[in-house]
Amino acid sequence: MPRGWLNAMIAQVALRVGGSSLYYFTGDQIFIDTLTDCEDSGKKQAVMNLGGGELLSQADFTGSLSTTAPGLSASVYLKMPFNSISALQKTLPLNTDLLTSPVQILIQMKNFADVAYWYGAGAPVPSNLPQSFASAQVNFRKTTLQNSEHLLSRRENMLHKALTIPLRYFSQTTNRTNLPSVSAGQVQTINLSGFRSGSVKYLDIWATKLVNGVVPPGANWNFVPFTSVQLLINGLVMYDARDSNNAMWSLCERKTPAQVDTTTLSSAGDNNSAVVVPSVMPWCVIPFAQLCEPMAYENDVVMGFPIQNSIINLAVTFPEGGAYQVSFAAHYACSLVATKNTMEYVF
Repeated sequence: MPRGWLNAMIAQVALRVGGSSLYYFTGDQIFIDTLTDCEDSGKKQAVMNLGGGELLSQADFTGSLSTTAPGLSASVYLKMPFNSISALQKTLPLNTDLLTSPVQILIQMKNFADVAYWYGAGAPVPSNLPQSFASAQVNFRKTTLQNSEHLLSRRENMLHKALTIPLRYFSQTTNRTNLPSVSAGQVQTINLSGFRSGSVKYLDIWATKLVNGVVPPGANWNFVPFTSVQLLINGLVMYDARDSNNAMWSLCERKTPAQVDTTTLSSAGDNNSAVVVPSVMPWCVIPFAQLCEPMAYENDVVMGFPIQNSIINLAVTFPEGGAYQVSFAAHYACSLVATKNTMEYVF
């Protein structure tokens, strides 16, 4: 199993707050948003490592949850629009006392064969791959008031009033485009679609290499760096990063680099174990808002670009040829409005 295997096992998460609309977030999208909210590189790397260490041989699966087999246990932070792993600007708790319906979080997991690395390209899936977790749990932390009379539902008539809860951002469901045949240095133009009406603060864009049309198992976090990235809105160049300098531009918008250390798995040659090679997991940040990172104890309303019906073209090049999958997620300025015993997102 690769590093961060539990993050890779999450296919998508669906969220409904009270009677709100049902929204979907992909597992890699949630993982990138969690890393984005980390205050420093050390915390970012800890999030990756806590998602599960490499399991390189059959012996790694037979130990106990101790120092002899630490990779058997893993933890994942579920980044939703209303919460954040950041300690600098910890969001206020979700006012569930204003709801008469529950908050629903539906987690869809992948098959182990989609994540576990096995030896030999095109070889059949081994029968001894893990098929289920020994145990799994979802934990929540809640805030209670010493005096329940302080609850807003006790003090105000929320049938006639509304509470606006500002969000850091709302991440739109990931859109993906497959490029079946790419030459090194060849410009690939992609028409980005799927935007909703609202103000886009920034885009996260990442790419993975495909083998036989799919992301190869064990390489879920082996993102491929872009050689160049150019984004046009209605023909106007809004972002232009050449000669692999998009990493520097991304660092201008973040306290930490838009990447995290990971590893690449390969066969040790005996089909009984795997070896790891240090690697990185990079992605590209394309900002549309003037200020991306909030300060501690400060809430600023920062608007982005109103995409709406604009034509968005993305031109990218890769350092190597092959087949690629390019994914992007748009992050919107958004608030959660609570009224009449339910909540809804307002963009």
